[in-house]
Amino acid sequence: MAKKFSVIKSDENIRKAIVKRLEELELSQQDVVRDAALKGYKIPSDMLNRYLKQGDARGTLREEQIVWLALRYGIYLTLKIGKPVVNENNKVVYEISPYNEAEALGVLSRIFKVK
Repeated sequence: MAKKFSVIKSDENIRKAIVKRLEELELSQQDVVRDAALKGYKIPSDMLNRYLKQGDARGTLREEQIVWLALRYGIYLTLKIGKPVVNENNKVVYEISPYNEAEALGVLSRIFKVK
């Protein structure tokens, strides 16, 4: 069976932003766990430790917990759909490109290890 893929869990930029924010605020992992508990949300310390050190590894935080942490510490997440393209006004826009089966299958095989 293929490993479940999570856009949030596998994104290194999100993990690094959370690590950086916790360092900036001088918060220990225990501070984060305690703060979450005070707000009625459970963040297991062992899972937080694994996520902050290893990212998308087995036994780390769930996607929902990562989103909670990001929002709690002022990191807003946005999902962009399409490929970034610079338009005629030199602005980056995201466009859905025409369907290309070979390209789609190539990306699919790299991410999901499909033949």
